[in-house]
Amino acid sequence: MTAIVTVTIPKLKVFTLRANGFEKDLDRRLRILATKTANNVAREWKAISPIDTGRYRGSLQPRIRMIAGIRQAIVSTNVRSAAGFPYPRALEDSTRYHYRSTARQGQETTGHVAKVARKLTPQVRAESKKTTDEALKAMKV
Repeated sequence: MTAIVTVTIPKLKVFTLRANGFEKDLDRRLRILATKTANNVAREWKAISPIDTGRYRGSLQPRIRMIAGIRQAIVSTNVRSAAGFPYPRALEDSTRYHYRSTARQGQETTGHVAKVARKLTPQVRAESKKTTDEALKAMKV
């Protein structure tokens, strides 16, 4: 299971037209943004993930990848139950499972990853805008 938050960077066309000589700086800024985003998503996901043996929580890994020139911040896990079903998918999609402990005891686990995405999307968008504005300012656009 993978959590992906998609952000459209404002004024990206302005970047591509005026970034001549600033590609490395822009790439550095976007890499920092993606890393920060992946780490924030992993932290929040871990904070609300169910705890049984801790295998699920411990398996959440933030990473960055480039696909067709698009940098993606990704948090993923591949944990399966003893029976072999994808543990996070079952917890996310089924109303059958409930938290056993913590302050959420008895609450359904359904949608816990989606809650992280909804919670962090405004923050990611604000960070994206800030990164974009700083890069434009550095380029004197």
